[in-house]
Amino acid sequence: MTNFINFGVICIFMNKNYFILFFCLFIFLLPSCILAQRNLKGNTLNFNSGLSSDYVSNTAIKDNYLYVATHNGISIYDGYRFIKHRTITSKISNLKVKNNKIYFYDVVKGLCSLDEFYQNATIVAANNYGDSTPNNDHYENIFIDSHNRIWCSDANYIKYFKANEKFRFEFDIKNTNLKKPITILELKNSKIWFATYKGLYVWNSTANTISLHNNTNLAKLNITAAFYKSDKNTLYLTTSNGLFLAYKIESNQIEKIGVIPKGIIIKQIQIFIQNGKNKFLLNSDKFIFEMEQNKSELVKLYDSQNIKINDVYVDNKTQNLWVSTNRGLIQLYDNPNIENLILPTKNPKTVVSIVQDAHETIFAALDSKEIWSLEKGKNWIKYDIPNGVCKNLSVHKNQILIASTNGLFSIKNRQIKEIKIPNFTRKIKKCIVDFNNNLWVLPIEEKVAVFDFQTLKPKDNFVKNPNSFWEGNQWNDILCDNLGTIWMAGWMPKSQGILKFDLKNNVFIDIVKFNTIKKGNNIFVADYYNRIA
Repeated sequence: MTNFINFGVICIFMNKNYFILFFCLFIFLLPSCILAQRNLKGNTLNFNSGLSSDYVSNTAIKDNYLYVATHNGISIYDGYRFIKHRTITSKISNLKVKNNKIYFYDVVKGLCSLDEFYQNATIVAANNYGDSTPNNDHYENIFIDSHNRIWCSDANYIKYFKANEKFRFEFDIKNTNLKKPITILELKNSKIWFATYKGLYVWNSTANTISLHNNTNLAKLNITAAFYKSDKNTLYLTTSNGLFLAYKIESNQIEKIGVIPKGIIIKQIQIFIQNGKNKFLLNSDKFIFEMEQNKSELVKLYDSQNIKINDVYVDNKTQNLWVSTNRGLIQLYDNPNIENLILPTKNPKTVVSIVQDAHETIFAALDSKEIWSLEKGKNWIKYDIPNGVCKNLSVHKNQILIASTNGLFSIKNRQIKEIKIPNFTRKIKKCIVDFNNNLWVLPIEEKVAVFDFQTLKPKDNFVKNPNSFWEGNQWNDILCDNLGTIWMAGWMPKSQGILKFDLKNNVFIDIVKFNTIKKGNNIFVADYYNRIA
């Protein structure tokens, strides 16, 4: 969990009947004097979150998985974890999904396709680093048309591939910059257009040639981004001099929609559906803007703080924006039930534990001596653990139990007090109290111990597992569920990492002993767990 939270920020989801506390990286948005602003909330995912690389080229969704193209291959993300493709491990970019098939550029292999994530990639056009031309080693701006032609570009050519058919069109023979903007689009009747820095080009499928559009005004434009809206039969364009234009194809008319602030070059135009309204989503290397249709006002949604934005993927189903950057993958969302709270600490640290008591007071522990509480509608209150660092919080009736590197403490009636356990280690990872008023203590370096919570006398023979059971394992979390069952999770190299306490025999049972696991219904995928709930 500590990989997802920095700067002492808590994100809270609240509903009428319940609440969920979770962690996210707070996205700071700078105020703007020239634009309206609407703050989106965000969550940053990077190498520490399981992503194969912090450099993310772009993303796409297939079968409800987010496919992520990085400098270390392709990964899929299900909202909880990343899985890296076992053979696609090179620098990947220009990932696209069409007709439930994945297309991408592999810097080692070339232009590739993939039917399913766990299969090997098929090479559509192989790289050839042994010849004298670099053009057959680059496949930028990938686009798949309705006839399954794979269009792309390199520094000098626009080209397409289909089965054994391939062709390339000389476009800018003197160019050496692969990153100049080219957007490939398909219009009605399978017309293919190219919005480029040299103007708008059209493909003549009969003659198999490309040429400038017959509208001379379009042919002169230095186009930085383009988007075709089929229901309006309209091409939307942004230009290097800051114009946002709409080209009405049937009437052959160009209309000015708005002006982009000076110094900002738009690289993507998309449609974002929010509350039933279609909005334009525009982004540069640094900013993301929205604009309602039939309005000219740009609204700033996100400022990357000089982290380079490589791509923005709009998921209109979940209302998420997936922002690919050179510092990880950023999930942006706009949910009125989520509120970002900044702890008023002078020394920002990682938030390691959050709980809420029966009075809906929130308690947050930092990776330091500080614990902060926020009563409903009131101010933050700070508590300090003397000479220790907090490891975890738990709730027992009307008090908060604090496990720390300097022993066990509690907060009750706004007072913090030490709970002294005689002749026991002071380094505690977590503690809980079960339905029978037993205090379970999970030390940082020793096996679990049980005490009578009222007298703090040890129950030495309460857990009857032999000492050999604990050897070689490290336990990270313990809980008492709503049936009174005790569970533990951690690192168990020779098994599955999860234990259940058998109340009849007073022993912890490894989950591999469960009948469901024996029958092969093993939904557990590892031997290392950090948290359970």
